[in-house]
Parts: sequence; structure tokens; C-alpha cells
Amino acid sequence: MNLRNETCSLLILSLAALFPNAGYSQQPARPGASSAPSGPSAPGGVAIGGDNVGSPITINPDPFNRSCRHPSHGVERFQRTLQVSRTSREMGGGYNQPAWCRDVVGSLAGEYPGGSFSVAGSSESSRNHCPPFNCPQYTYTCVVQVQADPVYAEKISQACR
Repeated sequence: MNLRNETCSLLILSLAALFPNAGYSQQPARPGASSAPSGPSAPGGVAIGGDNVGSPITINPDPFNRSCRHPSHGVERFQRTLQVSRTSREMGGGYNQPAWCRDVVGSLAGEYPGGSFSVAGSSESSRNHCPPFNCPQYTYTCVVQVQADPVYAEKISQACR
């Protein structure tokens, strides 16, 4: 029995008991394992020896380097998907469906921060308000699919500190 390994094992077990969430771990024994570190270790950990059955002991040098969900990690999924339909007031000539849909998406972006938006459809209708003259007024409708409430990917990064 190696005294150094036994001392390291006791140290790790003591640290793990005092600080259960600090990232200290002792890997379980594996058949044919040697005291040299091999196989998986704690994320970002350093093998510091082996225990009395030949399993590597790993210590995390930065116990505060935890995973988290952060916008910089990208979107894993959205919690809600909905369709929103918005209709404009009557407008004179010079406007069009794509312009109205851009306005609707811009408005929705303020209502659903971090959301994803795609135009699902649009239409227009017109009415002449001054017969016998031709002065049509247009009404635009835009239907937008909104994916809201993003759940960000969980990763270990500097953003988690």
C-alpha cells in the first residue's frame, strides 16, 4: 500500500465531505485500472494519483468553473411557439405587405426579447373612400410565427463566472 496514495485519498474524501459541490471527486474502481490516470476525469480536473485499489483520484483545480445557460452559448430550444396576426390601419398608396410585415416583426421583437420570428403569411385588402375618384385605402395583415422564451444551451464558459 502506497502511503502517498492513501494520504491523497483521505485528503480528497475530506475535501469532498467539507465542500460537496466544489468539484472534488474520486473515480470508482475499474477492473484492470492502474494508478496512472486513464479514462474520464472530472471536467477540467487534474489526476493527482491513485487510491489503494488503483483508481485515479481527480481534483478540479477551479471548483467555481461550473456550467450555466447563457445567451452566448446559443439557443437550445424555445419554450413557446405561437402565431400572431396583426392588421394595419387603413393606409394610402406607397406601402406594401413586406413593409408591414417588417414593422410587425420589429414590434414583436420588443415584446418577445430573444425570440425567433418568421413570416407565415400576409395579405392586403383595399377600399375606395372617395367615389367617383380613385383614392384607395389599403389594409395589410401579417401572420408571424413566434418562438418565444429561449432556453440557452448549458456549457462551461467564462460567462458562467
